[in-house]
Amino acid sequence: YALNGGAKRINLNSTDTNVPVVGNFRVTQGAVYPNFQHTGIWYDYFTGDSVVVSNATAPITFTPGEWHIYSDVKLEKAAFMELEELGQPLKPFALYPNPSSGELDFLVDFAEGVEVRWELTDLNGNTVRKAHFVSEHLDVKKLDFTQLSAGLYMLNIQAGSEWFVEKIVVQ
Repeated sequence: YALNGGAKRINLNSTDTNVPVVGNFRVTQGAVYPNFQHTGIWYDYFTGDSVVVSNATAPITFTPGEWHIYSDVKLEKAAFMELEELGQPLKPFALYPNPSSGELDFLVDFAEGVEVRWELTDLNGNTVRKAHFVSEHLDVKKLDFTQLSAGLYMLNIQAGSEWFVEKIVVQ
């Protein structure tokens, strides 16, 4: 595995199949080293496309946030229902702009008097910032993350008994 830096990798090994899970969690395009367990034909789990690997240690360029699960055995995709089929409930808030240079508007539409707590964490789960306020129904709060390093963060929001998690990209 490789968990340092913006490129992450986990290699799963068994006698039946080998599976590298690789991703670029940087905010810029970058090289990812899947370290395939061997050369030959590999399959992308999500697309089903095959990839011929002639150099098991060669890097692959991924866009920001791109990740893949490869397998040396073609795996059956699990039966998932598309989100469009379910319909997505409207969130009672919006964050913009995202990606951001660090200043975001947090538009909330929770019921008046609801206590809203938020906590920003890095990808290691470390709390970077946190605060709380009482909702005034339709309200805009300014979030200032300009002092943070560029990267991907998770904004955990609790409003009454509801919980939400949003990805925040600071450039």
